[in-house]
Amino acid sequence: MSTRSHLTRPRPRQTKIDLGEGDTINIQYDVNRLTPAWMEDAVQRDEVNDPLSLAKALSDLILDWDVTEDDGSPFSPTPENLALLAYPVLNTLMERLILEYQPTRAEGEGSRNSSSTPSTVSDPSAENHQNGQEPSSLQLPSTSPSTT
Repeated sequence: MSTRSHLTRPRPRQTKIDLGEGDTINIQYDVNRLTPAWMEDAVQRDEVNDPLSLAKALSDLILDWDVTEDDGSPFSPTPENLALLAYPVLNTLMERLILEYQPTRAEGEGSRNSSSTPSTVSDPSAENHQNGQEPSSLQLPSTSPSTT
């Protein structure tokens, strides 16, 4: 029998995310922080047009990363620091973390060990989705700035 605290304990995973143009980030994140409550918080921030919604959602998941300031000092993944990054970077980070979280066919074997390299498939109908032919129904927090 499991307890709630056992089921919600931190489950850190590591992944390398390729942002293109030679930029990669090694990230440690907690897969157990990706919950319906986390999603509800993100949706509520989106509904009130919180401009830091995506940065806050990411900071809830990211435990650590190898991003530094130009002088080599740590650049912590706080909402304020994440908000300094461009939306395409934030979108890529969120999408990759969600994809890393999704179960593989060998369910329960730990995190997926993907290369985080963008797909070269240009025809979306030719993609081989992990959950069959259709993409996951998991909704993501808003990944683009509000235009209202």
